[in-house]
Amino acid sequence: MNNELIKAESTWQIAALLCLLIAAACWWQTYTDATFVTAALGVVAWFVSLRQHLRKTVVESNAEAFNTSNEDFDDNET
Repeated sequence: MNNELIKAESTWQIAALLCLLIAAACWWQTYTDATFVTAALGVVAWFVSLRQHLRKTVVESNAEAFNTSNEDFDDNET
């Protein structure tokens, strides 16, 4: 599952970068409405990328906590 989260994070980062490049091109051509829309989509993609990163760290910390609690449980049992 961790590999899937890394792949999703990278995908959203690439989408954010592409939106930024498209927005810059639209701004250069003075298409202000298109610039705003693509820049807004880029910001949304960046926030989704940030969410994926935070989700990955929570999953990793929960996995570590689960492994630690299982080790404690095994020690108490014997």
